[in-house]
Amino acid sequence: MNTHGLIDGLRRLDAERPTLPAEHWLKLSAGMVLLLAGGRGSFVARTLSIAAGGVLVYKAFSGRDGLTEMLKRESAQGRRTLELDGRLVASADEPEPEPIIGSAEVLRERLALEEDAATVRDAVEESTRT
Repeated sequence: MNTHGLIDGLRRLDAERPTLPAEHWLKLSAGMVLLLAGGRGSFVARTLSIAAGGVLVYKAFSGRDGLTEMLKRESAQGRRTLELDGRLVASADEPEPEPIIGSAEVLRERLALEEDAATVRDAVEESTRT
């Protein structure tokens, strides 16, 4: 088997297997450890450590179910969540924005509330003067 056939076989095998729980977070962590540890040892050890760390960080963000895909999927749904093993760990759903111009009924209600607030403010000012 030639090198290209071996690499294609490994890619196919990787694409067919299910994603392990928190796999990309583990890749990111391991990559950061290797990048931070890259300042020690001989030149060859530093170079290999930095290269392996960079590859692991890249793989954590790219790939089939990488962190980039997860963030795109979540932002497309208008929410920010953190899921591990398919379970929701944290969520910060963004509220629906209020319409700039609402229906006529909503505008009338807002005007009535503003008028009521002005009436109460005037009454309080009048009572404090006397």
